[in-house]
Amino acid sequence: NGHGHGNGNGDNNNNNKYHPSISNEMCMSMYNMIGEINGNNRMHTRTTTELLMEQIKSSIIEIRLATYEVFKSIIVGRPQNSSGSFVVVSHVGFLEWMLSRDAMLEMTKEGKELKYDIVKGILESDLKGLLNESIVRLLEQYVDQGPHFVPGGVGGDILIQ
Repeated sequence: NGHGHGNGNGDNNNNNKYHPSISNEMCMSMYNMIGEINGNNRMHTRTTTELLMEQIKSSIIEIRLATYEVFKSIIVGRPQNSSGSFVVVSHVGFLEWMLSRDAMLEMTKEGKELKYDIVKGILESDLKGLLNESIVRLLEQYVDQGPHFVPGGVGGDILIQ
């Protein structure tokens, strides 16, 4: 359908590369505007990351995938955007969500692959040097296992039935 995923027709050649002429500052400015425009209520203003962390839990697949794409645009292919990546990665629950292999949290092939791209992007960014060594090991283990890894036997039989 051409919505960010290659469809074999060659019209998504730069699927994994974000437009190089968009500066990190402009990227983060646009990211922050999502929260400024959509995150206001009478109690407090929610940040973009807060809003997106709510959307990533949606039962509507397209909303989840779009949310992963926004996170991916901040992290992947922007190795020097450690401040932008830090805003996202330091949000409570973000890394736990990305590293979770719980099939109930993300069951789609596309979602698992986007999560994998994001985790790999964190490892390839300057942010890696700011992370605790135990977190880096978890990220490396996730990448080594690949996007479709199913933890030891639990739930693995479902695929055979």
